[in-house]
Amino acid sequence: MASTWRVLLLLGLATAVIALPRRKLTFRDASVLAARRFNGNLNEGAKYRVLVSSLQTPDSPLVLPLTFRIKETECPSSGLQNPETCAFKENGLEKNCTAKFTRLTRFGLGSVECQDVGNNNLVRFKRSASSGIIDTSSLPPKIRQIYNQAVYDTLVGILRNF
Repeated sequence: MASTWRVLLLLGLATAVIALPRRKLTFRDASVLAARRFNGNLNEGAKYRVLVSSLQTPDSPLVLPLTFRIKETECPSSGLQNPETCAFKENGLEKNCTAKFTRLTRFGLGSVECQDVGNNNLVRFKRSASSGIIDTSSLPPKIRQIYNQAVYDTLVGILRNF
């Protein structure tokens, strides 16, 4: 009898945890996430913080491109301090960045590319070698239609957050 109550209690707790609303990701939050990825790949110098961010028109229904500008902060890249709490460095370097978010990867962030403002030095960081695009041409038409509808519904859900 006691074990039945334990199972019911665990089932109720699991249901309550699953039913909690997820926090919606704004494009500002997404650009901060991409800047963290950029900072995580730095070996020397200072960390960067987001100045401005904007959403681009998607080329693909699977990938959501984001553009943002980052600027060098006073925090060293080797430190553990959150760059969002650091002051911008006077005359610090600025970079224009693009990040690609997709629902096809586990964490959503596919790649981050940054280029110095007024310079042609491109810095690129990718999560994996794959592009994140799935080839649906070999699927049967009905399955392809279901897949495309799921992609469309996913993108509509993402764009509601912005």
